[in-house]
Amino acid sequence: MPQVRNEQMQVFQPEADTVFERRLASEIRARQAETVVRLPTATMPVRELPEVSLRAMVRDGIERAREYGITSEAGLACFVVLMFVVAPNFDEQPAVKRRLTDEKVQADARVQGLPKTVAEPDWEAARSSYEPSAWKVSQGG
Repeated sequence: MPQVRNEQMQVFQPEADTVFERRLASEIRARQAETVVRLPTATMPVRELPEVSLRAMVRDGIERAREYGITSEAGLACFVVLMFVVAPNFDEQPAVKRRLTDEKVQADARVQGLPKTVAEPDWEAARSSYEPSAWKVSQGG
């Protein structure tokens, strides 16, 4: 059976990332349509976000999640959805940050376990620290 070298696989990674980004943006638009997003220049529900802006927000979220070592599509999606439903900077809340950087737990498990391991007062603190400028949006958003 032929083997595919890592270098060969990396050639396809940008396309795979684009497909995943597009799929995740579509899921967020469908499942979080009424979630209100506060941007530096406007406040609107997800359903009204221009596609270019939504995709930029998702892309940025994926990049931020990867900084925590998150690699699985499920883990990346969980992180990005939390940005939309809690705050774009939810990961700066101290209790959340502690969980996301806990080296004793695998990165994807860390993010997927956040809803169960972070207390409601900490989620509330993350919501109240919502920073619109944390969103990276393209022109048109």
